[in-house]
Amino acid sequence: MCPPSTGRILTLSLTHVRGSLGRAWGDAWVRWGFLASCLMTLGAQTALFLPTRNPLRDIPVVRWILTPEGTVLGTVVLLAGTVGLVLAWLRIRPREKRPTPPMRATLALWSVPLLLAPPLYSHDAYSYAAVGWMLDRGLNPYDMGPGSVSGHFSQQVDQLWLFTPTPYGPLAVEIQRWIVLLHGDRPYEAALGMRLMSLAGVALMLWALPRLAAWVGVRGEVALWWGVLNPLVIMHFVGGAHNDALMVGLVCLALWVSTRGAPWRSLVVSAALIAAAAAVKQPGAVALLGTTALCTARMHPHLPQERASLLPTEGEPWLSQAIPDLRRLLLPGLVAAAVFTAVFAGITAATGLGYGWIPALKVPGMVAGLSPLSTVGNFLAAVLTGLGFEPVAPFVQGFFKAVGTLLTLSCVLIASLRVLRIGGLAFTAWTLLALAVFNQTLHPWYILWGLPILPLAGMRPEIEKTIVWLTTGIVGYTLFDTATRSGQLVLGLAYIAVLVLIVRDSQEEHGDEEDHASLIDEEPLDVVHG
Repeated sequence: MCPPSTGRILTLSLTHVRGSLGRAWGDAWVRWGFLASCLMTLGAQTALFLPTRNPLRDIPVVRWILTPEGTVLGTVVLLAGTVGLVLAWLRIRPREKRPTPPMRATLALWSVPLLLAPPLYSHDAYSYAAVGWMLDRGLNPYDMGPGSVSGHFSQQVDQLWLFTPTPYGPLAVEIQRWIVLLHGDRPYEAALGMRLMSLAGVALMLWALPRLAAWVGVRGEVALWWGVLNPLVIMHFVGGAHNDALMVGLVCLALWVSTRGAPWRSLVVSAALIAAAAAVKQPGAVALLGTTALCTARMHPHLPQERASLLPTEGEPWLSQAIPDLRRLLLPGLVAAAVFTAVFAGITAATGLGYGWIPALKVPGMVAGLSPLSTVGNFLAAVLTGLGFEPVAPFVQGFFKAVGTLLTLSCVLIASLRVLRIGGLAFTAWTLLALAVFNQTLHPWYILWGLPILPLAGMRPEIEKTIVWLTTGIVGYTLFDTATRSGQLVLGLAYIAVLVLIVRDSQEEHGDEEDHASLIDEEPLDVVHG
């Protein structure tokens, strides 16, 4: 029998895509999510997200949306769409007694409207475009900020970052230059084009997560629901165009590579992918030990298959177990580190940017964001300043930053000593989450460094419930931040109240045991999970 022609394969693929889209569209909650995305796109067409030079300013019929009144109306619509998206996400959660819509098609339907929106919930994409524009003109963005050079690209950048060097890795900066080249001297379009980078990361997640799920015995649609259809992914990776998406996508791909083929070959390829992830954004480097552990576990199939918890249990001889585990990891770890170093250095040399990102790493710390420790430290410092103890305030802030660093290092150290016991997936998920939460700066999209991998790390029902509420809390913060930036504090609080009621009702409607049972697939594809 002759192999099918390219045309035949294309026809079958298009038929499959149409069928998946049709089945997804047949679900009422998928249509609700599509409507929510449309509302988000419409509500974002205001001065809150658009730069001064934007397509709407030349259209008299809709120019009013750029006025303060238009911003208020747009914020109402945007926040309504955001809450509606969370509701749709909760309603299509995979369950045993409910048919699940095709997750990939659902993601497409929920994402397409947002491609027409300006960068949502932050102005980082405008900074990406300005950095790419600087590099295209022979300027090193590690040496100066976009405001050092006049032009329409720099006029789009948030004032806070206008004169700061970029902290991003050399690969991210080089990709930003390519995207600017693609769009020419059109700053707004170049900023929208930064979604090419984030969508590439989401596509990698879409590829790797269900395959990793099959490997550990978790249903693929569950992994996609948690990791890709999560409202935070759609809001901040698709809508916000953050380059963190490419970092996470490369990490997920590296984890999948670590489970395939000969372990030593997988070790080398996955280390190279982690180097690329770190060259986009530096936290990706933490996953190197996770991929190394996955490969090492496959080199030693006699290791216990049952995964241990992240923290040692009472009476567990975890320190005595750590010594032989470290011996097993020594040679693979050295090889992985050598490959990582060589690839990262090669990327840096190819871009010609150098290592100026190292001193620029302090730039994100200028804003605390959601960081719990920095928030407490800043609050106490403000109180002390108000009471007349202003000289003490910096020491209080420094103390809480030091506590955050200590907590991060402690989590990474404990997880590293137990990495072969807890597994490479759990190590990667939890350490990336610890790095985000205890950092002196926490933006909503930082949670997505480890959250998409967490369902593959052996979650318990109480952790699943906590993660749903964590997602809700971060969405709520985004609602509050957006509302206050438009001067509508009461509006933001009202939407947060509605959001909490929606999530509470969803959690009460379905018990923990049913939710947890819906995670499990048949037997995993591999015996050793790593």
